[in-house]
Amino acid sequence: MSQVIKKISLVDQVIHHIKDEIEKEAFANNRLPEERILSENLGVSRGTLRKAFEILENEGLIVRHRNRGTFVKQNNGGDLPKTIRIGIVMENVNAMDQLIKDSYFTGIIMDAVSESGQKDYSISMLSLKSLLSIDRKLKKTDLNVDALFLMCILDVDFLKEISKLKIPAILFDHKIDCLKMDTINLDSRQGSLDAVSYLAKLGHKDIAFINWDLWEKYNKERYIGFMEGLAANNLSFNESLLINGKCTIEDGYASTKKLMNRKNKPTAIYTFNDALACGAIQYLLENKYSVPKDVSVIGFGNVNAMIPGLNLTTVELQDKLISQMAINRLIETCENFHDNEFIDILVPTQMKLGNTCQQISN
Repeated sequence: MSQVIKKISLVDQVIHHIKDEIEKEAFANNRLPEERILSENLGVSRGTLRKAFEILENEGLIVRHRNRGTFVKQNNGGDLPKTIRIGIVMENVNAMDQLIKDSYFTGIIMDAVSESGQKDYSISMLSLKSLLSIDRKLKKTDLNVDALFLMCILDVDFLKEISKLKIPAILFDHKIDCLKMDTINLDSRQGSLDAVSYLAKLGHKDIAFINWDLWEKYNKERYIGFMEGLAANNLSFNESLLINGKCTIEDGYASTKKLMNRKNKPTAIYTFNDALACGAIQYLLENKYSVPKDVSVIGFGNVNAMIPGLNLTTVELQDKLISQMAINRLIETCENFHDNEFIDILVPTQMKLGNTCQQISN
């Protein structure tokens, strides 16, 4: 009697492998890798993989969703995770009170949270400091999220660790060339150009710029836009009217004090953010300068600037648009993640006119 040897087909091998992985609960968030990645890892064609998926789906082990991917079928009757869990990472979650007071990040975060109840994602807040306190190599399980929205994180080493995890992530308000990561940035260059052009149309020639002291490493665009604005309006650059400082009200105050004690005083001040603008106005008012009669002031960010009797003219960011575009990109990459395809989303700004600028008197 001859022995019949049945060769296990590639489809059967794939089915066996996936069943084994399901039993070991090896799939993060019960989601299988996308077809391209899984077929490459197993060394089979997508056609073979799809045949295996069809059998596994008929056996009730997996469920395929056209727009979301392939998931392990749950015994509780729910075919798909209800939400994509998005973690918003900041330097320190405990600093939220201060964030609300003086940062334009707040509006973006609040918009993301408010929309989370209407769409298929949830929001959790993660602290960079607590993640960095983990005394070992960072793992996906430390995060317990499906995607990351990184808010102005300056720690490049941490960002490199995140990129190694191959988890969908998007970095806001910075672009670091060495990182393999999606970014979403304001069109700060155009925003600065618009601010300078607006002041030039009002007749200002001596325009000061209070910049961020880390601009050269993390945000060159506002400085570049400022310089382009001067050139576009045939204004010369005066180095004595450029000051670098921290992004605080206190630094705005101190920087303006330096500017107004110089021989060539500015008739207008443009600042890197609204906190600096508030500090500038505070110094001017305390020292008997009229805003805007003596000095016009423009900020950046459209944070709720509490200045009695004044409504700050500022370069306004569209926080709702930023949150929508960032979250949509994260959801898109959760559904179809490619670790070699990254984009930089550029969000336009617009001028918001208040009463802190006026035509210069001859």
